[in-house]
Amino acid sequence: EILWKIMDEAKALVGVEAASVFLHDKENDELYSTVNSTGAELRIPATMGIAGHVATTGETLIVDNAYGDSRFSKAVDAKTGFKTRNIMCVPLKVKKGGVIGVVNLLNKISADDLASFSAEDQQFLQVFASQAATAITNGSIPRPKPKEVSQRELRSDSFFGLHGFLCCRQRERPVHLVKDSGARVSGPPRLLAVPEPSWVERGRTASWTQAAGQSSKLSFTIPSPCISEDEGDDMDSDFQEGEVACFLAEAFDSWTMDAFRLVQITGNRALSTLGSYLCERLGLVEDLRLHPHRLRRFFQEIERGYSEANPYHNGAHAASVMHLMHVLMHRGDIASTAARACEGPEGIGSTNRSLVQLAGLMAAAVHDFEHEGVTNDFLVKTHHEKAVRYNDRRANEEHHVAAACATLIRPQCHFVKDMHKGDFRQLRSLLIDLVVHTDMAEHDNTVDELTKILDDAADAGRAARSEAMDNPKRFVPETPWEARSLLRVALKCADLGHLAMEWEEHMKWVKCLESEQFAQGDREKELGLPVSFLMDRDLPGASATQVGFMDKMVLPLFRTLVRATPATAPVLEAVTKNYERWVEILDERGNNRS
Repeated sequence: EILWKIMDEAKALVGVEAASVFLHDKENDELYSTVNSTGAELRIPATMGIAGHVATTGETLIVDNAYGDSRFSKAVDAKTGFKTRNIMCVPLKVKKGGVIGVVNLLNKISADDLASFSAEDQQFLQVFASQAATAITNGSIPRPKPKEVSQRELRSDSFFGLHGFLCCRQRERPVHLVKDSGARVSGPPRLLAVPEPSWVERGRTASWTQAAGQSSKLSFTIPSPCISEDEGDDMDSDFQEGEVACFLAEAFDSWTMDAFRLVQITGNRALSTLGSYLCERLGLVEDLRLHPHRLRRFFQEIERGYSEANPYHNGAHAASVMHLMHVLMHRGDIASTAARACEGPEGIGSTNRSLVQLAGLMAAAVHDFEHEGVTNDFLVKTHHEKAVRYNDRRANEEHHVAAACATLIRPQCHFVKDMHKGDFRQLRSLLIDLVVHTDMAEHDNTVDELTKILDDAADAGRAARSEAMDNPKRFVPETPWEARSLLRVALKCADLGHLAMEWEEHMKWVKCLESEQFAQGDREKELGLPVSFLMDRDLPGASATQVGFMDKMVLPLFRTLVRATPATAPVLEAVTKNYERWVEILDERGNNRS
């Protein structure tokens, strides 16, 4: 049912006349489809036609002129009366096992029949393909039964050709699955012609979601601006019961959280679940008059912007950063200390603290939104569109926050619509400020700035001169600029938060980072570019340089934070413990070489 839903919603959102999904039966070396309008399982040789080409090469193929491509069979159109103009075919890929099938879209819809598939269409379909592949490998979609191909004739509203497609013909209006009323029907799923919902727009992104341990309750949700207000009222709150509820309750006051575990128990919805939970639990929804359903949609949309293909910069990382940012603000008292960051003309009030908390959580959530697993330097060297758009300056960070803010103001994600305009301006300004300062190129300046502020405050008797844990002096910012400087350092600490985790979990993240960096190095080699530092898999990677990295950048960062807010000392203790472990490893390596 997931494949049916993915196919039809992709068809509606991209705007095409027909769509199909084929999976690879390795035993028989065939592509087969059970997602079709015939109610039968259909098969073709695994290398046949356009679908076979994509399944074999693993490369996306866009054919602007079907009749001009030798792999296309004109006989199919002659038999069915369907006129194929253009085709987009995307492979279903998994990390282990390669290509497991293909997804196809036919005939981009336009008033003059001249529309072609765009790079945006390709990226969009690749997201669908990635999610479909995940569903299959997670066991949500059954694997093929023994080969039993029905010989029934094709119905008049479908066609099946040698080019490898079984497609549902477009009716008078886009075809959608009727919403599940709870009744179960035997036999294959049925496609019904129903009026096009008002919420189906070209606004894009869609995804399937699955509640942990509830494979029978799979649902397909279209995030903003594609979800209606009424539908949002039925959105589930996983954090209200069961294992997820216990996990979140424990994580709320804990200095560490196993993001990998949260991903697992929420069905890969760690970020949206955690974000919604924290905003509710902290009272931000009530204090700031947030729309709860739009809030959840916003976090879901942001979550979908994190690619599972990235070993490190993914949704689990965003959830981990959000958790530590929350704890720093909550238990470390940074939200109260830095409340002046959102100070308006009326001075500091309770709303300011809530705004700081919301800005901190949002900044953590979006700080790597739509990250492509490569550095700013790589984007510049390859003349990527992001680097061009932002003039080679902080291309990643500028895109993360700009794209997130664009998502926020979509009607169905605009959870701050009822917020006071002045508060919204403060929130957006702080959000942008925090995210752009996560750029590692800004690291030294960010730390030096807060250090200078603390030195001046110490001279005036307003702050401590060291990060000593028994220090009685608590820094209280006197200006919004001082408060923002503190929040920038806090988010940078949260961004490097795996360094403060238990050793085993910390090592998982180091390996994830190393894997992503090596992948960039591989791309640089393919492009004939110099391989960036630590990104050549034939040389030592990030795990071999942790002592130097922590000495020069990490420890000064966390010490500065603790000097400003002594209540955050536990994170420095944890970082120091891991640092000492790395020193021991380095010493052992040196002894072994000698």
